[in-house]
Amino acid sequence: MSILFQKLTYFSLWLTIFTMPFQKHFIIPGLGSINKVFGIVLVSSIILTILFKGEFKKLPVFYVVLFLFILLNLCSYYWGELPQDAVNKSILYLQLSVISWAIYEFACKQDKLNGLLKAFVLGCSVIALQSIYQFITVGSNPLISSSRFFIEGYNPNQLGIIWGLGLPMAMYLIINGSKLFMLYVPIASFSILLTGSRTALILLVFIFICSIWLLFKYKVRFRKTFMISLLGIGAYVLYQLPKGQLERLYTIKDQLTSGTLNGRTGIWSSGVETFTQNPILGVGSGSFLEASVANSDTGVAYSAHNAYLSVLVENGMLGFSFFVTMLAILFVSSLKISKNNPYRWLCLTLVTAWMILSIASHAEAQKYTWIIFGFILSAYYINKNNPIESMKPLVNKKRILKKRIVW
Repeated sequence: MSILFQKLTYFSLWLTIFTMPFQKHFIIPGLGSINKVFGIVLVSSIILTILFKGEFKKLPVFYVVLFLFILLNLCSYYWGELPQDAVNKSILYLQLSVISWAIYEFACKQDKLNGLLKAFVLGCSVIALQSIYQFITVGSNPLISSSRFFIEGYNPNQLGIIWGLGLPMAMYLIINGSKLFMLYVPIASFSILLTGSRTALILLVFIFICSIWLLFKYKVRFRKTFMISLLGIGAYVLYQLPKGQLERLYTIKDQLTSGTLNGRTGIWSSGVETFTQNPILGVGSGSFLEASVANSDTGVAYSAHNAYLSVLVENGMLGFSFFVTMLAILFVSSLKISKNNPYRWLCLTLVTAWMILSIASHAEAQKYTWIIFGFILSAYYINKNNPIESMKPLVNKKRILKKRIVW
């Protein structure tokens, strides 16, 4: 019976990750999005598995620190400016940590983890293809502005980030034999550029550079042809991109050197001022908007647009130390994966990309963040406990390399 519930848990986890990118689609009256429904099924199946199985893998230090971080968020109910928001955000963190832990617990083999990676990329493909289709077929859509295009109900920056994070997963799957995921590269790239998101563009460039390193680090077959194809696809994508999106993306340099990063610098300034008034415990979880508006020049409440600043202001130095410790654990765990294992490249790329994008995005409470954290911890566990299995594709490639000329 326990095996049955474990399979049910993995399947519901797969569906939860698959529907995450388009979670605002398929709303069920009275229940919410289909992604929320699958999340409820996931939690239910986890409880049943716990009852029947009775034992689980030893928790890594990451989850101990995460528990302390969530506990601090919940305790901020007593000193926060908005006590109920502290409870709500603590519950959100708890829900997201369950998904992260479920990946670590139930995707402890390479084929299962790779299956979840495929779920993430396939989910990204669904919303990306819809975005492209809508752009091509509905040229007069009011959502098309002079500088960006996005699907109603979605944040263009968040969509661009999710598509970008799916790219290293697709690259990993490609070199492990799932060549069909090559199609995701141009689809995601074009969708990212359509949003006009400068944060997502920086992420795209970073991942492109990392992908070049991947192709040469692991001596992937046909990498010369693959590189030429990527450059050709990139040129075609830029050619097809509307002028408005290109003009907006070209402003990155000006924004970085002399601009306000679309108003972010003013928000960050008010956030830093708020932090100095409550440096140890912060203003309380979920209270950034209300607390920082008092120090804002505009008098308008905005979200932090910076994961580090958001945690620092809401949870103070104590909470920030927990948060940074978790990131350090993820980075060190990625480094400890065997150098000849492509999981190492995937994890280092994902955690570094997340650290970069979080400078201009409040990603700490986003579902994709904790899914990625779960991927990294699971990959580290697989490499540590079964390194031979996790490197099987590379063993085969090494045999092939002896019979061919390496370019």
